[in-house]
Amino acid sequence: MAAVSRTRRTSSLLSYRFCTSLFCPLARSYSQTTPDSEIQQARIERLKALRRKFSIPPPPSHLSATPRMSYQPLYKYIDRDSLADQVRKHGSDPSQRQVAIVDVRDDDFEGGNIFNAQNHPSSTFPDKVQDLVYGPLKDYKQVIFHCHLSQQRGPKAAGQYAQARQAAIDSGKLPKEEADKQQQEVLVLRGGFSEFQDKYKKDAAVVEKYDASAWEFRN
Repeated sequence: MAAVSRTRRTSSLLSYRFCTSLFCPLARSYSQTTPDSEIQQARIERLKALRRKFSIPPPPSHLSATPRMSYQPLYKYIDRDSLADQVRKHGSDPSQRQVAIVDVRDDDFEGGNIFNAQNHPSSTFPDKVQDLVYGPLKDYKQVIFHCHLSQQRGPKAAGQYAQARQAAIDSGKLPKEEADKQQQEVLVLRGGFSEFQDKYKKDAAVVEKYDASAWEFRN
């Protein structure tokens, strides 16, 4: 039994000496032939590789926290009291170019409207928007859109008009100097004609052709 134990110890010692004689010179040789700067650089490269592997990738450029250009909304909102003041101030002058009111209601236009509002139904508005940009609305300082509630048709038309007008300016079809001179503002009436007529339906200076019977089942 003792002989077997001595044999195993001898075998392990020989194996250790063999490995030491085989690999240690190689390690010493690599250490001696490779400059410290190269070893350090190799470590840095390995660290960089690990960071790339486990780090969270940056967001796409179009989602960057710092946008390349500031976002400008296509339109803003105006409340009913401010619009009523504008109508009283400018509505009686047919030649005024301060405020244009665009009502995009369809069949529900009947029953009353804001004084001197232009009716351009939403169903045909996309086909007419170019004509409005170059024609009837071109010279106004404010163009105010609305529908019944100003939740869908009115804001959509305002956006289409604003985009078409900007495209006309960018293409040079609508001279930029002329557009800058006018500084046109596109607005949407908050709450639409429904909220407007709730307060001003009896005020003939701001609402015309009002028919109470047409509103029995609308609100």
